This record gives sequence, structure tokens and C-alpha cells, in this order.
Amino acid sequence: MFTPRLHAAETSIASRTARLRGTTTRLATLRPWCKGPLPLLDSATQLTPEQEAAALMAVTEPVSVLTGGPGCGKSFTVKSILDLVEAVGGRVGLAAPTGRAAKRLQEITGRPATTVHRMIGKPKQENTGPLSLFDAYDPLDADLVVIDEASMLEVALLDRLLGKLSPGVHLLLVGDVHQLPSVGAGQVLRDLLSVPQVPRTQLSTIFRQDGTSTIPLNAQRINRGEDTVNGGQFWFLPTPDHKITDTVVDLVTHRLPDAYPVRPGDIQVLAPATKGPAGTRDLALAIQAAVNPHQDGSPQHFADGRPFRLKDRVIAIRNDPRKGVLNGTTGTVTAIDDKERQIHVTTDDQVAAVYGFEELDELLHAYAITVHRSQGSEYPIVVVPLTMGSSYLLLRRNLLYTAVTRARELVVVVGDPDALATAIKRPADPRNSSLAPRFHEALTGDVLLPRPTRNPDGQATLC
Repeated sequence: MFTPRLHAAETSIASRTARLRGTTTRLATLRPWCKGPLPLLDSATQLTPEQEAAALMAVTEPVSVLTGGPGCGKSFTVKSILDLVEAVGGRVGLAAPTGRAAKRLQEITGRPATTVHRMIGKPKQENTGPLSLFDAYDPLDADLVVIDEASMLEVALLDRLLGKLSPGVHLLLVGDVHQLPSVGAGQVLRDLLSVPQVPRTQLSTIFRQDGTSTIPLNAQRINRGEDTVNGGQFWFLPTPDHKITDTVVDLVTHRLPDAYPVRPGDIQVLAPATKGPAGTRDLALAIQAAVNPHQDGSPQHFADGRPFRLKDRVIAIRNDPRKGVLNGTTGTVTAIDDKERQIHVTTDDQVAAVYGFEELDELLHAYAITVHRSQGSEYPIVVVPLTMGSSYLLLRRNLLYTAVTRARELVVVVGDPDALATAIKRPADPRNSSLAPRFHEALTGDVLLPRPTRNPDGQATLC
């Protein structure tokens, strides 16, 4: 069933996309380049034919999609596209659905990026200084708007974004359709890719570690519903449920730091669920007890049963521009002031943030976080606990794929072999959406009715 608001948003997205595709491009100065090879803006870089096709698509198509799995060069391609547009005086706007994803986009491209919510907020009154993550940026001034991690875009947010784009602006959506979808309603990226009239480029060549990394190779196997293969940068350790916590703690504190030149802070535990013996809450407390136990005479504050200590690794779960903190920002507790009832946190970007004791629901211990919260982030080493217990219903192919693809150098999956097999064999839950047929109708003029399906109660729905 669709709410009137969701129905209106889907209809609006389809019509606005069709209108954007039918307008004259602002990047007309690039047209001469589009009839032959792209200019080499940096002699140290080379684009593959796939990547060059993506660059040409982005500067010639008002709405387009760049997709591909891990290690396929999406980030490098985006950076090359930005170089191309800016070389002819074009203005670019970069955003992602979450603050952490926006920060990573900024690090990769070397250009300011913001969240989509901030991008569609109140326009800046002046446009003289450099953009920051917290500037309310008006995308109407951009010639090309790039949205990274587009798999996390929800219907309502995309509708608001399209409403801010004036005719002639190019919109490039970048993402991996196999990752977890948005928390809110919709499956925007999947619906776009199901409509042939929407231009897209899929990068398939794996570049990470010269194509020999077993992380993207196992990610591809997971997408195909095939068993993973141990070796190289991917390992599965069969572990009974009652030993998962101890095994994860041992991996984080001893086995991995002893075997690789990393610190415990470079190892991120990603769990499917919050509760249960393999959930983030219990795992975070167990890891904290091992790496940062309470010391006599050292300050400590309990909030919701969680002890906060000096040197604790924490993660923000809300955007707070006043503090200079984005949702997903990680940092370290540097002071606990019982008199002022405050905890001081220094983020990994060396931003000093102060949280009142009453604000500690905005912080979680970062020793273990959910896979959902990790989207848009990347870590040197990832440890993934899997159990057939409380997280059974969450064991899906796209959840495991998302967890595995967060790692750059190594993935260790720990747990029940049946849980791993279940996660691989169970596809993502289908979402009811009529956005794809609305796109088709808006772009072609043909009415394509969505296929009716039935829910568990037998009631007909539209998908």
C-alpha cells in the first residue's frame, strides 16, 4: 500500500527526471570533446574504455548512473569527471546521503562535499568563500551535481533534490545497487537501473590490488549466491555461538594486530544486529573491557548502562553542525568532567566536541557498529560476526555484501557456518515500488503498469 505522500513523491520524481533530461545542457562547452577521445588532464592518469565511457556519459547526459562493485574504480572515475568539468570552468556540487559518506567523498575527490540534506537546504547568502561540510549549498549554481552512495537515497529525499535542480544541470548518481537500500521508503537506484532509458555505465574491471584481492572476488560470489572462498584478504572462521564474543575480542586485540601492521583502532567490527551475544552492544562492551579497562582513580561515567572512559573510541550517530560533527564521525574521549557534567571528544579530524551527560544518546562506542551504520565508510580491516541467534532475520545477501565491501585490506567473518550460508542464499527482501513504471511512462509516454504481488496475508499489492 502507498501513502498519498509516497505516491506524490514517486510521480514527482518521474516527471522531474523526464523534464531534466529534456532540457539543454549547461555543459555545452564540452560538446566538441564528446566526438573523440577525452583530453588527458593529468599525464599520470589513464582512463579505461569503461571509465572514459562513464565520463562522456556524465557530461552529455543530464541524468545518468555510474555503478559497479568494490575496487572497480568508481571513485577515480568520479574524480576524473570533476577534473574534466572544472577544466572548462564548470561548477560541481558533491553530496552523499550521510555525513560520513560525504566526508569520504571529500577525501577521495579533494573537493568540498556535503550531505544531500544540507545541499537542498537554505541557499548560502554569499558565494565568495570555499564550501564546507556545513555550508547550506545551493546546487542551482552547479553545472554538475554528483550524489555518491546513491543506494542509500530514499524516495522523498530524491524528490526534494530534483526539485532544487534547475534546467540544464547534470545529475550523476553513483552507487552499488547490491548494497543495503535506504532506511526510508524506496529503492531508488535499483528502480533507475531497471529502466533502459536511463543512461548508465557499469564498471566491471577490478583494480584493487591489481585485481588479485579476494575481497571483491568474494563479494561477487556473494552476489551470485555462491559460497565464499578462504584465502588472501578474506577468511571465514567457523565458531560456535558461545565463543563468538571471545573470538572477536581475541582477533581485535591480539591475533590481527600481531599478524598485520595495524592498531586495534584500524579494525572495525561490523555486526548485523544491535542486541544479542553477537550484537554491537555486547561486543562493544567486551572489546572495551579488553582494550580500555577501567583504572582506579580514572574518571568514568555511565549512561544507559554504558561506561564512558578516557581513550574510548566513540561514534556520533547524529549530525551536529554546532559541534562540527557528522553522523558517523569517530573520535576518542579525551576528558570526562563530572563537575560540568560533560564529556570531551576529539574526532579523527582533530575537531574538539563537547557532549553534555544528557547528550550521550548521540554517542555510541565505536568498537562494534552495525553494518547499516557502516555504509559509506571504509576500514583497513573488518571483522563480521554471524550467528543464527537474534540476528537470524537480518541475515541477507546484501547485508553480508555491504559488510564485506567496507574493508580495504582484510575481512574476517566469524561465526556459525549455517549463518554464513543463510546470508549468502537469502536475497534481499523485495520492496514494493512503482517508481520504475513511472520512470518508464514519463520517459517514453507508454503506460507500464506495475506487476501485482501478494503479501503474506494474501492482499494484492503493487511492486
